[in-house]
Amino acid sequence: MRVGAIVPAAGSGTRFGSGQPKLLVTVAGRTALEWSVNALAEHPRIDVIVIVAGAQVWDAASTAWGSHPKVAAVVAGGPTRCDSVEAGLRALPPDVDVVLVHDAARPAVDADTIAAVLDGVARVGAAVPGVPVADTMKRTADDGLVNETVSREGLWAVQTPQGARREALEAAYAMRRENPSGRLPASDLTDEAGLLENAGIPVAVVPGDPDNIKLTTAADAARLATILEGRTRTPGSRSETSEPMRAPDGSVLPCVRTGIGYDVHRLVEGRPLWLGGVQIPHARGLEGHSDADVVMHAVCDALLGAVGESDIGVLFPNTDPRNRNRPSREFVAEAARRVREKGYEISNIDVALQAEMPRIGPHREAMLAALADAAGISTTRIGLKATTNEGLGYVGRHEGIGCYAVATVIRTMSRD
Repeated sequence: MRVGAIVPAAGSGTRFGSGQPKLLVTVAGRTALEWSVNALAEHPRIDVIVIVAGAQVWDAASTAWGSHPKVAAVVAGGPTRCDSVEAGLRALPPDVDVVLVHDAARPAVDADTIAAVLDGVARVGAAVPGVPVADTMKRTADDGLVNETVSREGLWAVQTPQGARREALEAAYAMRRENPSGRLPASDLTDEAGLLENAGIPVAVVPGDPDNIKLTTAADAARLATILEGRTRTPGSRSETSEPMRAPDGSVLPCVRTGIGYDVHRLVEGRPLWLGGVQIPHARGLEGHSDADVVMHAVCDALLGAVGESDIGVLFPNTDPRNRNRPSREFVAEAARRVREKGYEISNIDVALQAEMPRIGPHREAMLAALADAAGISTTRIGLKATTNEGLGYVGRHEGIGCYAVATVIRTMSRD
């Protein structure tokens, strides 16, 4: 049995709301198109692939996959999904016996789902992956009012890849051309299973994967990044491959990471005092190679720690003359850039400053504004408080100032 896969990648993606085609959005280090085609190309039971590309992704698809040994062709899509898949079907080599059709917008498909569909085709002749509908279903009227509650019994949310013997799929397309109305309205033919059903060809449902979701909105991209990050190990990173965290219902939880930073500097004569990006009038300042801003230093280490980067001393060593008296807000800006480069967004930062003097209250708003500007977030996402040490320790003896910071970041998607 020789298996061919068709990858429709010709949709407009208008619901995604991005300035670029959704299939070219980078999710966990690769574009959605790359994830989807790779999953098929790496499967041992798939022999050949045809990519059906729209104008928006044509160059990317042709460049990345035109010479791949398993990719037989990259062909132009049609005005509808059916037209695009039929174009892919015509481009498959004649010796292909079984055809899989997989949406390029489902980048999290796994090898087990592909195998389950192929096994279903071997048994029945056509198969689709699906997950049982768990939510209560309502049918509404045009005015949005509920008409009825639909029984969930026997309801499945179907996914791709959808598979069939080639002759069955070709027969279904021939029937569509000869009798476009068929048994189902044309608007209901949104997948190959519907086309086969319209032709009276039996289709089996096999177990799908709840993580095999379709990339439709930016929220989907964030969830897919979490799923795919959990399956992969980024080259050169220290992170181990692991399954993503899941809620009790099996859904993937957002990837949330936290880092902690701490810094302390000695108070000395003849230095300006910088705290939180603000120069504060005081008789003494903090000793250090840069401006010695303990608040910015602690925040920098918290951000770097949240994404597993080296600390401030490694990235900005005091042996580098470029860091002499350098504003520490630049360190925080670089740390925030690295957070986003790794596909995370800063959720919030919390700062606890330890100082007997000076009083921070009069400068708090200016410090919040400077921190927010350096990190690229709103002041509403930053907490800032200060406390004395009640006369205890180096802080209580007015020998120095210390600061703790905690930063929380949430996985979104990788950015070019």
